[in-house]
Amino acid sequence: MKKFLLATAMSVALIAPAYSQFQNKELPNPTSPVNLECGIIAQTADRDTDRVYKIDVQIKFEDSGKPTRLNIVHTTVSGKEYTRSDQYTDGKIVQKPNTLEWVWYGSRKNEMMLGTVLRNDQDEWYYSEYLYNTNSRNANFDFNNPEKGSIYGMVSRCHLTSDID
Repeated sequence: MKKFLLATAMSVALIAPAYSQFQNKELPNPTSPVNLECGIIAQTADRDTDRVYKIDVQIKFEDSGKPTRLNIVHTTVSGKEYTRSDQYTDGKIVQKPNTLEWVWYGSRKNEMMLGTVLRNDQDEWYYSEYLYNTNSRNANFDFNNPEKGSIYGMVSRCHLTSDID
């Protein structure tokens, strides 16, 4: 049921805006920093007693629009902060071709995490994460279907903020 809710939330983020207009907006690739504050709208399981109440996402770009830095910080109700780049090593950032979608992935011990920042054609921002057990036979992930084989998944809705480091 949780996977269904997560899939539904992501589908709404990608598909529902198409019903509101018959013409897609052409949004330019950002070249100046983007800072987002996000709140979880769906997840497969609430795994922690100290729940995440916000996720800060910061993307910096070259003049060409290529991402140079992606910083993800989870803040829990108790005030603890978890920076994904400190938790997951060997991180990489890529942009899906012809989209306003940026993906990072990194690993630690027997786990790999895949995070995605998405700006849809209605200028709405989303951030999602999927966690995989790399010892599992189902650990193979597909950038186009990140839920497949994941042991945890989360989708959050974001808004722009003006705080840029």
